[in-house]
Amino acid sequence: MKLDDVILCITNYCNSNCSFCSNSATRNKKRSQSLSLKSIKKVIKEVSTIGVNKLIISGGEPTLFLKKIVSVIRYAKQNNIRQVVLSTNCSYAANLKETYKITSMFKNAGLNHIQFSFDTDHIKCIPLDNFVNAIIASVEENLKVSIRVIDKSNTKKRNTIYLEQLAKNVNGKVSRFIPKITKLLLHDTSFTFLRVDGNLILIRRDKMAYRGRATQLTKEFIFKKPEKLLFDKCAPHIYSHIAVDWKGYLWPCCNLVNSFSKDVNLGDIKNFDISKILKKLKKIYEFVSLLGFIKFYLYLKNKKNLKNILDQKYADRSHFCSLALKYIPKTPKELEEYKTTKVSTFLLKNTHHLLKYYINFFLSLLVDKTLKMYQDILLKF
Repeated sequence: MKLDDVILCITNYCNSNCSFCSNSATRNKKRSQSLSLKSIKKVIKEVSTIGVNKLIISGGEPTLFLKKIVSVIRYAKQNNIRQVVLSTNCSYAANLKETYKITSMFKNAGLNHIQFSFDTDHIKCIPLDNFVNAIIASVEENLKVSIRVIDKSNTKKRNTIYLEQLAKNVNGKVSRFIPKITKLLLHDTSFTFLRVDGNLILIRRDKMAYRGRATQLTKEFIFKKPEKLLFDKCAPHIYSHIAVDWKGYLWPCCNLVNSFSKDVNLGDIKNFDISKILKKLKKIYEFVSLLGFIKFYLYLKNKKNLKNILDQKYADRSHFCSLALKYIPKTPKELEEYKTTKVSTFLLKNTHHLLKYYINFFLSLLVDKTLKMYQDILLKF
């Protein structure tokens, strides 16, 4: 089972304090936890043997452990992982000269792509100049650069102002056309480009997910019954990647790290081979293809003792998954009950939702092609 990508959350220690932090990262170093270099290398070695397209190094804030990060990047490339991505808040980039030096270290170790977390919450902790320095140095080192923005209802306008200020400070320009197209097609997500010295930096703006500290911001979410979430766009490919957290637990989806139910994690990478743990993932995957998840929902609905799970309202699919997936059928009796669960009547009643789902799915593919085409056009001018 080849993996699309592995997200490696090496620490929950962070010098930002974002209100929406999905991993509930802490600024208290004494209370924080981090994966040892030995454990990280074990993960890299095992996933490279299984097959993986991309390794994403995340946190907390990974650049608070610079020497370790450089070692991780180098070891990943030595193990033939094609794409290595670093997700950071740019706290390392306070001084431009030092930023050049650090970025060069990343590049020489084999880093392909650097992603900056940039929004109102990050700006409260990290000066704008840090992002300017990081972009200038990364562009000069020919690293692929992207920016991730999390929009809350009361920060969208300010995030736009900060992006315009960032563009001005790096002598760049933000595209005005593409966000309207992608927002129209993807609803909760929009994309645009920041052009800097002939380089295009992809900017992704997302609505936050209901996990970690974001669960305290209940006014930001619309809570729905599970049947209203079954056709969410993540359904068929939610398990195309895995995540390893700072404690060494393997999760079937990055949206489930720090989730409501600890039963959803697949196991501890310190004590088990990832290839063996992934056998669990394969079993879970059989239940989370589009129709499979609907069938799983109907299976839960038929079990009287699980009625309370379905009576609750949820903010999004990851919220529902984090509580429901621990009830995946395991015993022969449960598997037989699942097998005999019928979906045809439900699908007939919800044909419009199914149609809408597939339209959205194909539109998301169209967005990918549109972004690539738009990028190629912009690079000619």
